Parts: sequence; structure tokens; C-alpha cells
Amino acid sequence: MNRRLKRAFYNSLAATGLAALIRPLLNGRGTILMFHRVLADPPATDYGPSADLAVSPEAFRRTVEYLRKSGHDIVSLDEGLQRLRGKSADRRFACLTFDDGYRDNYEIVFPLCKEMEIPFTIYVTTGMIDGQVKLWWYGLEEIIHKNELLRLPQDFETQEISTRTFTEKAAAYDRVDTWMRRVTEEARAGMIEHLERTYDFDFAALSLGQTMTWQMVKELAESELAEIAGHTVSHPTLSKLPEAEARREIEQGREILQSRTGRPVRHFAYPFGSVAEAGEREFEICRDLGFVTATTTRAGNLLTRHGNSAHSLPRIAVVADETIATLKVDLTRVPGMMRAISHALRGG
Repeated sequence: MNRRLKRAFYNSLAATGLAALIRPLLNGRGTILMFHRVLADPPATDYGPSADLAVSPEAFRRTVEYLRKSGHDIVSLDEGLQRLRGKSADRRFACLTFDDGYRDNYEIVFPLCKEMEIPFTIYVTTGMIDGQVKLWWYGLEEIIHKNELLRLPQDFETQEISTRTFTEKAAAYDRVDTWMRRVTEEARAGMIEHLERTYDFDFAALSLGQTMTWQMVKELAESELAEIAGHTVSHPTLSKLPEAEARREIEQGREILQSRTGRPVRHFAYPFGSVAEAGEREFEICRDLGFVTATTTRAGNLLTRHGNSAHSLPRIAVVADETIATLKVDLTRVPGMMRAISHALRGG
């Protein structure tokens, strides 16, 4: 189901009142919301990361206000886990998390959260802060946006994809994005190099200024509201790495963050954390390394049982076209159940 159809379906569920009827049955104990960026002027491109990853400050504020109005306490990951493991039926809760370490998390999110007096967690990819990780997802989007033909390397299933119309651009992005998530790090690096050479495109320049500085990260870590958590060194698809390399990515990311901030790093999020991208092997690595929690990108609310499986916690993504109506549906766990059914039918 594409984004527009999905949102229309969610709006229909909310409008008919069905979401309100099933919410008490499926709400669970709490939820972890997954954000990436909060931008005052989101990019205009209506596909790729610009279509999904950034919400406006107004939308972020509305989300927080709705959570509070609907009876959620906004708490830290530590308190959320404590409530999950508690025997009493506490009020529902929500944890706010941000992935990767974008500059707007410091410039926009931090002041908003201080104003509203709410805690939040940022999962930081250290290579992004160091300038070693190229934001290929944004680079791919811009190349497709500016060109009518996408030329790809010989080892891709096809060497040319038309990108003249919006529909073609969106389909091309989805196709290459899916490929980039599934292949090895070497193949991904090869694709980036090919695109840089073919289109005279500077991925490093694009990345410059998009991410936080280490001083920003340190200031956040020293605040009373923000928790800095692990998100690997290079943002790889962990399931595609040999076990020793996956462990090294997770462990070194934590060590770098602790060295830079002087604070312990107790929580982690899997990059590309779907069922295919992070599984039992990765969960066990995080348990073994002593992380208190580790979050996935699998959709769902937190149930009592998650208190005993804190290294595979689900989250609910808040995306650019999120409305209060669609958020109400997201908070019912229906999307997660739909994805699980779809995955089972595909034999995954």
C-alpha cells in the first residue's frame, strides 16, 4: 500500500470512529515514537527522505499535545522500561526518540522540548558527526530530482531508469533505496561512488551542515532532558554484516559517544531495524554488550511482555504527512498488525 493510500485508509478509520473503538483493546502500556527531523521549512520533494523523515515544529507540538490530552505521560526510556516491568497499571506513557543525529535535533527539537519540559532520546550515528558517513538517502533523492534518467552501475539489475515524471522518480527512489538497504556495505559504497562520478555529485558537501557537531552532542548529553544513545558508527544494515563486524559497529559507536560526552550510553537503536534488517543475532549482541534497551523500526506499541524483551522494542514512526487522525490509528497497533500479517503472507 503506497503512502497516499495508507494515509487515506488511516483517515477513514479515524473518521468512522473505528480507531476509537479498538484503541482500548490495542493500546498496550505505552509507545515509543520514532522521529528523525523537525524542520521549519521541509524540502519540497514528495518522495524519499524528504517525504517521510521531517515534520514541522507545529506538527511536533501537536503530537506532544495530543499525547498529553489522550492520557500519555511523556517519559524517558528508563522510566518507560521501569513502568513496563512494574506490576501496577500505571498511566500510559510515550517516549520520544530521534534517529541519526541531525542538526535540527539541537537547533529546533531541544528548545521545543525545554519549553514543554519533556525528555527525549537521540540515537547518534558517530560517523555522521565525524563527517565519515555520506547521507546517501538524501543524495539519491536529489540526483533523481534533478535528472530525467538515472544511470546505474553494471551490477544493478538494470542500468537505466527513467525519472522524468513524479511517479517515475518516486518508483526509482524506492527501487534503489530497497537495493541499498539489502546489499553489503562494499556494494553500497560502490553505488555511492558511481553516482558521484556519473553525476559529478558531492555527497560529502550535501552532508555538511546537516548533522550536529560534537559540541552540540555534548551539550545535549549534559542537559537534563536529552539522552544520547547509540546508533552504530556507519549506519549499516547490521544483518548484512559478519557477526564480529556488527558487534564492532555497535560497540565502537558506544565507545566514541562515551568518550566525546563523558556520559554512559545505555540505549541503542538498530539502523534499518525491520524484521529483515535486525534479528535475534543483533538482539543478543546488544544484550551481551549491556545495553538497557534497544529499539527497532518494527511498528507497534509496548506491551507488558516487552519488559522481558527490551532489546527488540517496537516503535511508531511519525512521518511528514502525519496528522492527529492518522496518529490515533498508529497508536492502536493496527499498522503493526497489518505489517505482521503481510509479512506472514509473503512467507517472511
